[in-house]
Amino acid sequence: KAKTTEKADSIETPSFSDEFNDQETIAEPSEVAAWGETLQGLMEKLLNEFKGKLKYDAKKQEQIDQLYRENLEFRDGLVEKCKKNLILAIIEQIDDAEKQITHFKSTEYSEANFKKLLASFEDIALGLRDMLLERFDVNSWQSEAETPFNPKRQRTLRTTPTDDEAKFKTVRQSIRFGYETAEGFLIRPEMVDVYVFDASRSAPREEPSQDVLPDSTNNNAFAAE
Repeated sequence: KAKTTEKADSIETPSFSDEFNDQETIAEPSEVAAWGETLQGLMEKLLNEFKGKLKYDAKKQEQIDQLYRENLEFRDGLVEKCKKNLILAIIEQIDDAEKQITHFKSTEYSEANFKKLLASFEDIALGLRDMLLERFDVNSWQSEAETPFNPKRQRTLRTTPTDDEAKFKTVRQSIRFGYETAEGFLIRPEMVDVYVFDASRSAPREEPSQDVLPDSTNNNAFAAE
């Protein structure tokens, strides 16, 4: 029995790996060539797609750069155009003012000429406001007296005390025009004089007492008698 066991143990059973290694799997040359052609085709396709992506990105970046340059040119041109129009409008008003100065320098002072001078200044201010409206679409306004004060569109330049509660926080007088664009964008608020309530103005006055002693003069007179 011992010999039989030793003989059985000495017999080696072939493993799966040895059987697999004994079998040689050799690909046919035609198959290898087909695989190579397929791999080369895939590599060429990937390379072409990569080159196409690079060209697309370069073209896209070029278009973005072109749009950016055009935007800068348009913005700069628009700013220069606005500046030129504004400067020309101011020059026109300067010319008108210089004409008035030359005219009044050659005339003698009189009340009539003084009134004409004031009227010419009013015309200059009116012309500037009209210029803003016509050329830059800027509106101007002034509030009527005793209209409610609006802090969003008005600024208090000075105040006037009053004992009338109905006038409290209302406009006494418009001092400077307010300006805004046609779209409603506020450029400069209106400057106004506003009523403020002063209770001391409505306090009753004290009447002098009726029980007044005679003054010292009368006392002296009585003493003399």
